[in-house]
Amino acid sequence: MIYFLVLLSLVFSSILFDFNVSKRQFDKLYWFYLLVFILIAGLRWKVGGDSLSYERSFENEIPNLNEISFEFISTFQWEPLFVLLLSLCKTIVNEFWFFQFVHAVFVNVILFVFIKKYASKKYVALIIYAFFFYFYLDFEILRESIAIMIFVLVYPYFSKKKWLKYYMFVLIAILFHYSALILLLFPLFRNSKINGKGFLILSLIALFLIFLSSIFPIELIMLFLGDFASNKFEAYSGVGVNIVGMIYTFVVFVVFPYCIYMYNKRYQQVSLFDDLIYIYFSLSLVFILIAGLGRFLNYLAPFVIVYAANTFGLMFNNIKNSLKRILHSNENVSSDRIISRVVVLIYVLVCLLFLFVPVYHKVNYYFRSTDNLIKDTHAYNVYYPYYSVFDKEMTIDREGLVDENLREAFNNALNNKK
Repeated sequence: MIYFLVLLSLVFSSILFDFNVSKRQFDKLYWFYLLVFILIAGLRWKVGGDSLSYERSFENEIPNLNEISFEFISTFQWEPLFVLLLSLCKTIVNEFWFFQFVHAVFVNVILFVFIKKYASKKYVALIIYAFFFYFYLDFEILRESIAIMIFVLVYPYFSKKKWLKYYMFVLIAILFHYSALILLLFPLFRNSKINGKGFLILSLIALFLIFLSSIFPIELIMLFLGDFASNKFEAYSGVGVNIVGMIYTFVVFVVFPYCIYMYNKRYQQVSLFDDLIYIYFSLSLVFILIAGLGRFLNYLAPFVIVYAANTFGLMFNNIKNSLKRILHSNENVSSDRIISRVVVLIYVLVCLLFLFVPVYHKVNYYFRSTDNLIKDTHAYNVYYPYYSVFDKEMTIDREGLVDENLREAFNNALNNKK
């Protein structure tokens, strides 16, 4: 219920402040939502999938800061700076909710500041964040989300080509999650464009990946990333993907975003995050060909949130302006001119309908049945019902659901390797 109330409140806030029903700009409300997002994520009790695994390790394996050793940090299953952060939080307050709270503050403060700076429709951006990314960034990929927010912090350095500062922070991000190694390659594609030459490069990348994945995928990953990263890759890429799945992924992650990109290119003189567009499509292609590397797209999630929100605002303004021209057209306006305006309006409405593609994709994910793991459960039961540290109730075997899901994924990976 709390998720629904927050989402509904955001919709009303967007109507009032994003689309000029109210001329006032109430910044205090925006920062109030920041507090709400922090409290929901920070004070949750056994809500989320990966969070439960982190909590078990926090309670049973992570030592206090005065007991930790270099050998422990260097040999533990997680990255060094993340282990140190857990140990520091445990030393201050020996309960996992405190780490959750620190994590929620870090992720949400950075993201809210970023959205306020770049989003023209900031409440629309918060709706997108809440519906598509909130659970994932705040309840699941706790290590990686720290690395993602570090990239958000250093994006101005990336954009202005201040490479020394950029790479210094990227090294810090890598020590929170090894997937941040991909950030070392981003500058190589910063100036690439979606044109004939760009598509040629993408095609060559695709052929190269197909060749590698068919000849020696794991050996190559081990050579560059080491045993730990290789094992993670092997587990993620063990998910079998048929041709229908690849087509569906292609539509959701390439065709739909390309339509949105072309729409922005047509109606905006300056495209926001233009230096990341080619990188996005490159990573999407990698995701389609090798599912295990799809998580690299996570580093562009904050930029996708703002880009989508701004596109929605641009579409709304175009619809409003087209309707005004049609309704206020006089007899001196030729029928051809009126028809062209109607065509533009229809075009914008069709593009707007495209926005339901990712919505369908996410709803389908949340409502996916998990009866094969635990009877009468769905994917959303990892997050719903919500429990807080104040009641510490549990009406669903959420830990069992997560453990069974991990066990099934592991078995699938082993079967696909055979």
